[in-house]
Amino acid sequence: MRAALRLRLLEARRRGGLLLLGIAFVAVLAIALFGGETVDGRYGLATDVAATLGYVAAVFIGAFPLAIDRERKRSYLPSASPVSPWQWALGNSAAAAVIAAVFAVTLYVAAAIGAAAGGGVETWAVTRVGDEGMFRLGPTPQRIHVPADTQALRLRARTFLVADESLGTADTAVIGISGRGYEIHDDRPVTVPVDVQQSGDDRVVIIRNRSPEYAVGIDIGSLRALTERRSFFPNSLAASIAPALGAGALAALGAAAGANLGAPVAALALMLLLLLGSLKGFLLDVIEYEGTLKEAQSTVVQHGDHTHGGGSEIRDHPLRAEAKRVLAGMLQVVPTISELDRTGAVATGEWIRARRIDSAAYLLAGALAVAAVLGGLGISMRRTP
Repeated sequence: MRAALRLRLLEARRRGGLLLLGIAFVAVLAIALFGGETVDGRYGLATDVAATLGYVAAVFIGAFPLAIDRERKRSYLPSASPVSPWQWALGNSAAAAVIAAVFAVTLYVAAAIGAAAGGGVETWAVTRVGDEGMFRLGPTPQRIHVPADTQALRLRARTFLVADESLGTADTAVIGISGRGYEIHDDRPVTVPVDVQQSGDDRVVIIRNRSPEYAVGIDIGSLRALTERRSFFPNSLAASIAPALGAGALAALGAAAGANLGAPVAALALMLLLLLGSLKGFLLDVIEYEGTLKEAQSTVVQHGDHTHGGGSEIRDHPLRAEAKRVLAGMLQVVPTISELDRTGAVATGEWIRARRIDSAAYLLAGALAVAAVLGGLGISMRRTP
């Protein structure tokens, strides 16, 4: 197993892996330094580029076999090795995972260095205040329950002009928080300092709408209580670990696919897996909400002496309905790639701690186990003439 791991690492270096990594590092660093007007925007763009390059590298590192495989169309080394096919497959996939993870985390570190050199993003320990819904503000003071050590609130509001637009109408709505006024723009996050007051056993922040010409609603799901200042650079480094481990898991599965399929086919299968992992949430929502819409269309509502609905019921063909159930079941097995990447939260100044790292580690361990089994089967069936 160690021989397979060492061989893959030496082959990556021989193919110019360090040079490619250096070029990608400089490119991501340049984007983080000069790619926009704001630090958070530059960091977000740089991490997007880092994620793209990292997963592309994982596909090529995992799916495409060693040079000897391309020359002879099959590998003589596994057959000549004294270790079992499964040990060889495990070592090969582990080496691919290590290379891909190191490649990805290096690019994320480049984005972190560039953003930190530009001053970084103001980072806070964050506590979620609400779940979902809309909290409508009125002219009378209202209360938001927060932790006792809250120093600021981060929120996103929806504003609607309800008065006739005329000379003197304010361009933006103003909300009052802890006795101070702040302009707020529609659907744009804002961070404001607050004074926490005690109300019985609760700690509250007083908030109200100071612009009667605007209707203002607070997105409850966006409410965050900022409780303690933290450092940006360690936060960005912690955010790089989970997506790097995800790239390693993808490369490990690619090594298993390469043991059973030709390199182009294995790469295509790996890209399909990556696409499904990226679109998993969207596809599941489409399946779920399509069913909800059909249920609403077929629901009969009784209104006094007459009814509404029930006339536009649409039923799936049994085969189509079964296909949707099968697809939903298959998607449940596919990991959600976007959940591993928390750099978006880092760009908004949220202290993420070690979130998602344990999930990414479990994903990598599972990928290595699957790669050892499937790769071992592929190696054992590929006999040299």
